[in-house]
Amino acid sequence: QVIFFRGGDQFEYYNLYRNTRLQDAVNNLYNNGGTICGTSAGMHILSSIVFTAEMGTIYPYESIENPNNKYVTLANDFMNFAPGYIFDTHVAERARFARTVGFLAYYKMNKGTEITGIGMDDMTCMTVDSTMIGTVYGTGCANIYKTGGNYSLNGTKLLAGNVLIVQLLQGCTFNFKTHKVTLPALNRT
Repeated sequence: QVIFFRGGDQFEYYNLYRNTRLQDAVNNLYNNGGTICGTSAGMHILSSIVFTAEMGTIYPYESIENPNNKYVTLANDFMNFAPGYIFDTHVAERARFARTVGFLAYYKMNKGTEITGIGMDDMTCMTVDSTMIGTVYGTGCANIYKTGGNYSLNGTKLLAGNVLIVQLLQGCTFNFKTHKVTLPALNRT
């Protein structure tokens, strides 16, 4: 009752699995209470907005210097397990904070829709139950990105009016419907 998508190249997932019987099987399992999960590229494809990496990766500085550059390839026609979200991975390890913010800005400026980003650090996961409550496990953070202001460009460089970042550690929860965060009691050990 579990399908796991490993890391690798999310464009291969997007290009080869989209609109296929395999995608139908994944959706069917999920709709019947099964678990869908993934790591790295396999996590990227699980949100409703997907960084397809069709043109290759985009580095964080490129995302901030020009969120409209050709490497920002976002799509909303694949998996839809987290409506209104975009997932990113290796956030702390590859300093991808700016990349995720660039994705949010691109989508708001070009699609007129505000989305929420979830960036996962290595050695960290978030399980999401049937009520859409995510619980964090591991040694890093689940990074939640939400904007409250507008984006603009200074030439091609991104200017963000307001970005809220919440970093959740092991035991913290996040409600995907209400965006409410709960924090466990601190354990000094």
